[in-house]
Amino acid sequence: MTFPFEVDGILFYHKQAHYNPGSTPLVGWLRPYMVSDILGIVVPSCPLTSKPGYAGQQLQQIIEHKRNKNQQPGAADDPPSQDGRYELEHLSTPPVEASQPLSPSGECQMDN
Repeated sequence: MTFPFEVDGILFYHKQAHYNPGSTPLVGWLRPYMVSDILGIVVPSCPLTSKPGYAGQQLQQIIEHKRNKNQQPGAADDPPSQDGRYELEHLSTPPVEASQPLSPSGECQMDN
């Protein structure tokens, strides 16, 4: 089966839920390098299956964030995240570096 586009990940969502525009932890996107670790499915090798540098540190950052949050007094009473961002969005959205190449349209071309 051929498609007029290149698949660069798998989208997970609940088809009967109502979503508002913006960030939400209710929608997940797995990139090809994540599929074998998360779902245990073998993915054929391609440029998208190689892990970017930040990927190896994300799990450790999440564990440390949760540990630190649980050790703080009143952590259970913390207000929800602000600006429509979910709790750990900063870990799943790496900052764009100025040195990354730009396409002719001006969009950043990340290696993941």
